Amino acid sequence: MLPRNLILARERIIEQSLKSILINDRRPVKSIKVRAMACSIQVYCVANHQPTLTHNLQRSPEIADGDVQTSIIWGASAASAAYCSATSGADADILVFAHQDVYFPDGWFARLQTICQKLSSIDPSWAVAGLCGRTRDGQFVGHLWDSGVGAVCGGRFDPPRDAATLDEVVLIVRRASGIKFDPALPSFHLYGTDIVLEARKAGMNSYVIDLPIIHNSKADVRLDHTYLAAYRYMIRKWKAVLPWPTVIVELTNNPLPLLLRRMRMKYKSVLRQSTLHPPVKCPEMKANELGFLKESENAHVSAGGAFCDDSSKIPATPPSMTVVVCVESGLLEPLTVRMVDSLRRFGGRFANLEVVAVTPRMTPPLARETRRRMAELGIKHLQVSPNNPYSWHHYMNKAEAIAAVEDRVTTEAIAWVDSDILFTREPNGLELLPGVDFLASAPDAGVIGSRGVTDPNDPFWQRSAELIGKDADDLPWLQTGDGHRIRFYWNAGLYVYRRKARFGREFLADFKTFLDRRVARTHSQVHFMDQVVLGLTVVRLGLAWRALPDSSNFPVCSFLPENYDGAKVADVSVLHFHDSMNPELWDKLLSTLAPAHPLVHQWLAPQGPVVPHPSVISSLARESLRIARGLERRFYYAQSGFTKTRNPLPR
Repeated sequence: MLPRNLILARERIIEQSLKSILINDRRPVKSIKVRAMACSIQVYCVANHQPTLTHNLQRSPEIADGDVQTSIIWGASAASAAYCSATSGADADILVFAHQDVYFPDGWFARLQTICQKLSSIDPSWAVAGLCGRTRDGQFVGHLWDSGVGAVCGGRFDPPRDAATLDEVVLIVRRASGIKFDPALPSFHLYGTDIVLEARKAGMNSYVIDLPIIHNSKADVRLDHTYLAAYRYMIRKWKAVLPWPTVIVELTNNPLPLLLRRMRMKYKSVLRQSTLHPPVKCPEMKANELGFLKESENAHVSAGGAFCDDSSKIPATPPSMTVVVCVESGLLEPLTVRMVDSLRRFGGRFANLEVVAVTPRMTPPLARETRRRMAELGIKHLQVSPNNPYSWHHYMNKAEAIAAVEDRVTTEAIAWVDSDILFTREPNGLELLPGVDFLASAPDAGVIGSRGVTDPNDPFWQRSAELIGKDADDLPWLQTGDGHRIRFYWNAGLYVYRRKARFGREFLADFKTFLDRRVARTHSQVHFMDQVVLGLTVVRLGLAWRALPDSSNFPVCSFLPENYDGAKVADVSVLHFHDSMNPELWDKLLSTLAPAHPLVHQWLAPQGPVVPHPSVISSLARESLRIARGLERRFYYAQSGFTKTRNPLPR
């Protein structure tokens, strides 16, 4: 540590140099005492409203205590020009540029030093970092509370992610990189994208880092003439790299994306004001509630250098995993959106996983609101039209979906997630450990599970096992969450497998074979066949499997009423709610979640029970398809010798 006399001398020099800087309205830059740090940090803020500044940025503990040097710039006509001028003589190692409505939780700047050191070890020539942005393919990455939308945007992630654009809420520049803000960029927009592109032009990288803050903003409901001025300037300046993503709307010579974005924001400001939220009165309480304080968020470096939590020793690195889900017109639309929204909000290091929603059969078009929300949540929509004679089987579509995605992604793992699932916290149990190829759970015996030779369902299991060249007694046994010992019967609502095993393709092939060979002799055996085939394909391929704990796929539904218990869901990270979002069960679901998962309850309660988007045309089309597929199903049953209600054949 520096001797005290040198520290005091350094502070006097800094204070004198800051007082000599004058801004447009001739008000001096405010100076705050500096404490010696591993790497020096200086914060800059262009401000225009003292109460907002006082309530947020200057209320941040390390700034209020004088631990971090801060420069407040008043009367600026353009942020980029102001920052370029103010930093011309900067000598701090790390320069932080923040909005006046940002609150930095206690310990934030200490963590910033640690993360900057980690960044330098990964990429010694890094230039710029931010707290949220988009990758080159447009995927949103970030982790912060935004009061305007009343929610956490993104979720925990590690390591830092390559950024093609950064939001200006907080920008971090390594001074030694030499990267400067453009003094000619007008207004107060897009300078985050511009400085990332400046770094890219100089051969340096930019990153999104996980260092959450409270953005205590008012809802932004318009893109006014000042945004248009910055947008047009960026189009001219960077025409050689267009199109290029930004946080709000893509930079492109095509005027339509910007026009549509402005129309959507106008619509929201006029017709959907209930979705807009005011700033919070006490940002430190919100930071504490969300666990953003250093006591709960601070990461510790393990011997290997990876971030991990002291209590659990779980690595903070996001898994290499793609989430797959089915979506089609009707109830699956709001269910899918809620499932992914819960993942983005509460999934921790899983929050930014790639999500692909597949429509694997004919359906009316998705509602406009569904498409908008899918885009906001970063859900990729894949429509496929397989030549499948069994499209009448609802769960066959899950197999079609996962097989279609398997050949289109490169992640190490693929996770199938039903739409009637909520993520309540980081689902660490879903990560494939070395030597494990398949994860699933068996919460109960279900309708067609078999407990052994005396079980009425066992003849069906014997026929099923024979199709893969096995005897039923050769199948592994599972212990269900409700205490039964059953043959290898998984719940197909959530499972994870190693992509290189090509399980999806084999699962689809086995599913078709089972239907071709007419193994099922009752409606239930047909209806739940996917859960039988799921395990048998694992056995046929010889995959190394592991059962998920109950907390990673816990059922709460009308047919398991005893599970509506706050104590039972306290440790649950993945809630399989089945029919619990129907109006008649909605209050029971909320009261079950409230004690142990108050943030999930707070987010979910205003949304109400799940209902499809109102559309007479879509409803008629769905009903026509339902009738047609029901006739196909009945024809299959008739050819197999039974009906939905009558089973003349031995089971």
